[in-house]
Amino acid sequence: MLVSRATASPRKRHRGAARHLLLPLFLLDVAGPKSLGPLFDLLFFTQTVGAAIGSVIFGRIFDVTGGYMAGYALSAAIFFCAAISVLGCVETYALAPVAVAGD
Repeated sequence: MLVSRATASPRKRHRGAARHLLLPLFLLDVAGPKSLGPLFDLLFFTQTVGAAIGSVIFGRIFDVTGGYMAGYALSAAIFFCAAISVLGCVETYALAPVAVAGD
């Protein structure tokens, strides 16, 4: 049964809104207020470029190979490389020396 967006419940229409609301808070917590603007610029630029170029590349791969598997494999490889690159961004903390009473 098809349900139009007008008759769908509000809960189902706004399912992805939390992702968009939490992203600024996450970036603010991780990078601080001074880096929030440049990070948003970089994030939205890469999303726009990926959306513009990705579908063209995926369509060309489909035309050449005749199937979707090579495109999905390329997407998985790019995702895997991105996940590995994030592992290098882990921040390490040094413990502060603790003063012992009586010293």
